[in-house]
Amino acid sequence: MGITTDTFSRRLEHLRRALERPNAPLEVVAALIDALLEGGDRAGALQAYRRYAPRYENGAPQLRTRLRALHERILWNAPETTLQTNVPASRYVMVGREAETYAIAEQLRITPVLCITGAGGVGKTRIALEVARRVLPEYADGVWWVDLSPIEDGAYCAEYVAHILGLTLIDATAEAFAETLASKSCVLVLDRCERVADAVRVLVDDLRKHCTAVRFLLTSRSAIGAAGEHEVRVAPLDLPREDRSDRTTMLSSPAVQLFVERAAAVDPRFGLTEENAGAIGALCRKLGGLPLAIELAASSAGHVPLSHIAQRVDAGHEDIFQTIRWSYDLLDPAAAATLLRLGIFAGPFGFDEAQATSGEQIASSLKRLIDAALVHMRLEGGTPEYYLLDSARDFALARLTGDEAAAVNRRLLSYYARLARGESSGRARLELSFSNIANVLAALSDDADASAEALAVLAAAGIRFGVLGHVDETTRLCESALDNAAADPKHSSAYVDVVRTLAWLRNRKGDFRKAIELARESADLALALDVPRLVVSALSIAYIASINAGDYDAARACSDEALEVARKTEDAAILADALRSAAGSRVAIGDFEASLPLYDELLTLDVERVPQTVLAMAMHDYAIARFSLGNSQVAQTLAQRSAELSAQRRDYSTQADAHNVLGAISLSEGNVEDALQFYRTALHLANRPGLHPITVARTLEGCAASALRDEQLDIAGQILGHSEQMRLRFRAPRNPFERAKGQALHTALESRLGAERFEACLIAGRTKTFGEICGLAARLDAGSAPPEKAERFAGLTNRERVIAELAAGGVSNREISEDLHVSVRTVENHLAAVYRKLGIKTRAEL
Repeated sequence: MGITTDTFSRRLEHLRRALERPNAPLEVVAALIDALLEGGDRAGALQAYRRYAPRYENGAPQLRTRLRALHERILWNAPETTLQTNVPASRYVMVGREAETYAIAEQLRITPVLCITGAGGVGKTRIALEVARRVLPEYADGVWWVDLSPIEDGAYCAEYVAHILGLTLIDATAEAFAETLASKSCVLVLDRCERVADAVRVLVDDLRKHCTAVRFLLTSRSAIGAAGEHEVRVAPLDLPREDRSDRTTMLSSPAVQLFVERAAAVDPRFGLTEENAGAIGALCRKLGGLPLAIELAASSAGHVPLSHIAQRVDAGHEDIFQTIRWSYDLLDPAAAATLLRLGIFAGPFGFDEAQATSGEQIASSLKRLIDAALVHMRLEGGTPEYYLLDSARDFALARLTGDEAAAVNRRLLSYYARLARGESSGRARLELSFSNIANVLAALSDDADASAEALAVLAAAGIRFGVLGHVDETTRLCESALDNAAADPKHSSAYVDVVRTLAWLRNRKGDFRKAIELARESADLALALDVPRLVVSALSIAYIASINAGDYDAARACSDEALEVARKTEDAAILADALRSAAGSRVAIGDFEASLPLYDELLTLDVERVPQTVLAMAMHDYAIARFSLGNSQVAQTLAQRSAELSAQRRDYSTQADAHNVLGAISLSEGNVEDALQFYRTALHLANRPGLHPITVARTLEGCAASALRDEQLDIAGQILGHSEQMRLRFRAPRNPFERAKGQALHTALESRLGAERFEACLIAGRTKTFGEICGLAARLDAGSAPPEKAERFAGLTNRERVIAELAAGGVSNREISEDLHVSVRTVENHLAAVYRKLGIKTRAEL
């Protein structure tokens, strides 16, 4: 039962009476504002904020932080919108950058490419983060943060950015990225572009040709030169006056505010007093207003006298390295050594990884480095994750000797190798450390003593890296590891496993012939070593690549050979993989009856010993066989179980294929609405890492068949045209079973549309981007969907909705402009758009 009007009114009155007390805590203000927002009175919430916030503005820094958060909640309270983002939460409030933040956010709305530039340590990243959070409600497809610092080679820039966004690149090019991103309305925040500026420029220019609704917010030491780029140069924080040193004057300086807030975060007892105000102001002036330098100095203020910090600064801080240097000099020897070793990490790292770089316990040293602002920590899924800023990493690497760097890299690689050789839970953790593993393997690529451990890591995690989207870079790492392997690789199962992994990667890239060659090589080596698991796995990859290449006789021969090897073992996992391949080769050519006993035998094995990935793929193929033989109910159960198992392993290709089968079953039963839902789910998975082009093509063909049944013939023709173009582009032929279905769809559409119109639809589909085709699929049932009752402000953007609600609540244009930090003209323009969309003429009608 909802809250009654009388109860709600009494609640508001109770809160307002509580606020009449002179020392009412800020929590009461927050409760009143939450209650007003709950009742839909955004204007009333804003008026309450204006009335009560001044009481707390001169209080402790923590109160000002909470006030700003409260203001943000009022302005952007939008419970009807699910916001998508990976932008990390801020540990600290933004200090002294409010004007720049609002100006950049406003500029981003009219500028496709905006680059924040400035010296190292000036706060470019923090400003970009704040802007990202501020504009998030305005973009339907979210705001996405990509830290480019782990990328050393610009050739992998597009692939890396796509991976962070959770998108699949059918091939690792900017053109393929643009196809995937074309229909999105979002902001890409590319942080620290300077190391791969040329690659970022090419990527941004290529994406802009197709992605008209995407905005790009960049940070770099200097502009990258992208077409239409608008540069915003960030200056250091404003400094306090030299002729006055009283507390009130100092507190008005953003540089001093930052120092005090960061010092209080480390030591809550620290505060700005009349006694220390002058010293803090002088220190901030010596540091030139650089936020990073101020933070580093403030981290020591709780336990080091200000005079001592000032002496360190006087010794020289011409650049940020000098500032880091005197913070480094304040460390004890253990913490200092830990910092240098942590410099080898290319990306975020966990505690165990950090511990692996040292021969001693580092918990206290790591805490000391965090307190000194030299290492930063954030929570990812409830687990602490650590990282160094570029400047701190560069400082550490510059002081880590070559011999020590090699030793640290070897220790870290040994840690990864132990995970690879250990329990499955440990191996699963490797996938979270791809950038660090790639960095270590590159650093030790010429170290013969490290080759065995490099092979062990890639053998354990290489395919998972590929599934997660790192196809090109993992291919390069595997090729390098094989080239640098020990002289007699035939005695190394890890070597054979990496050859097998490389075969899988080549198949994923569409190089089927090379994949078959490598898979056969791996199988032969594994046979010589008498490792049945690798023999069967390699032959299974050869079977899949042969299917993709259209060589069905070879596929069946590979799968039968694998089954013969597997039957000589007593290992359920090996036998399950071989049975899956053998049965799948029958399904591919339409010999469904012959596949049934093989699947039945597989399902009688000990389920606990059969890998979930194998079971998921087998159940998918078995579902196809049962469905094709007329048993839809069993097929549906099998496909649903396949979808569940593959989702648990994040195997998006099998998960998408399972939904394709469910869609086909629904379509056969005349349930077009359910079929479309299954196919759209599969299509959504196409924006995930690891989805093969063949799976995408199958999904599109299912959408086309649904559109045909729904009498949306032109859309069906265009989707089919794009699917055929994708198969041609990526050499992804239909197997005999799929060929019959595809021909039936082709014939039915041509018959309904007529030859000329059908050909025109195919051509239109071939020329559209993948994003545009996804947009067509998303609208397939729009014509038949029942109209929803229009809400009061339906159809408005989030910013238009906010302005409309405030205006309807009696807030003036001037007050709205002050709260949103935009010009009055901007508010007027937004209101004009609101009137036009709602079909009204005056403010009173709101």
